[in-house]
Amino acid sequence: MLRRSDISGYVAKSVVVLSRAGVRATVRLWELSIVGWGGMASAASGISLNHAESCPTCGLLVYDSFTRPEELVAAELWDGSDLFFVWPLPRVVLATQRVADLLRENRVRGVDLRPVSELEPRGDFLTPGRLSRWLPEPQASAIGIPLGNY
Repeated sequence: MLRRSDISGYVAKSVVVLSRAGVRATVRLWELSIVGWGGMASAASGISLNHAESCPTCGLLVYDSFTRPEELVAAELWDGSDLFFVWPLPRVVLATQRVADLLRENRVRGVDLRPVSELEPRGDFLTPGRLSRWLPEPQASAIGIPLGNY
């Protein structure tokens, strides 16, 4: 459905499912990996690097969470993908209205569609790890090295 509709910003990776006994399942499943880039979260969102909690020795980066979710996306940093994430929120999948309409029309279940303004922080701090954990190489290095987050 996503491919037929020319949705961008994802890669579908085939996964192997094993039973508890180690037998391969006959069901074919896919992991939807989001590779669309929405840039660094806008400073107006409240997200900022917490220097006191980050560790220069081990490379741990800790960010203060957002206070204004409607300000997360800086349009000039977004690559235009239909599915994307902003840093440092790699697990929050953002989608264009076109994707939301497609999912609703096809009655896709298991997806929570709501305006970004209704997004609630899950804590005071964000610790997403390094960008290279979330994006494929060379995309991660092209984006992460200039940000100091590869």
